[in-house]
Amino acid sequence: MSEKIAKLFKLIEEELELYQDLYFNEFDKGCLLFCHRLESFNERNEISRKIINALDVKIKEKRAIVDEFAKEFDDPDINIEKILKRVAEKRVEEYYRLRHNLESILKALSSLNEKNKVLLDTTYSVSKAILEGLTSSESLYTDKGSIKDNSYSTVSYNI
Repeated sequence: MSEKIAKLFKLIEEELELYQDLYFNEFDKGCLLFCHRLESFNERNEISRKIINALDVKIKEKRAIVDEFAKEFDDPDINIEKILKRVAEKRVEEYYRLRHNLESILKALSSLNEKNKVLLDTTYSVSKAILEGLTSSESLYTDKGSIKDNSYSTVSYNI
């Protein structure tokens, strides 16, 4: 049983590391997109895909261990916290710390993804406006020199 608990903690720690790697990779993607380095951006997309696949494997392994405990304790609603309270009370605080770190990185990752979406949409909208401006007889710019309206934007943002 202690081996399963140790494996569970190892998986949680590995999951946290993978989420941190994903965060920094997504940050790099945003910077590359901002600098219009699309080839490097696409390479980072591939790295993100590999990290997400590795996360999926870790999560499935973790779920399998929890399912083993569910069968052992005849409790289909069991979770990691309940398992630790039953068999490894001393490690509950360690689990709370890891869970807090996971929550923090996931919130940061969510926020970063929202910012990257804005960058993607802006890049798409400007590219679309320029392409349509090149093929249209109508001017792309206002009298003051800025791009006309945001009629090319696919999404509205309040920043």
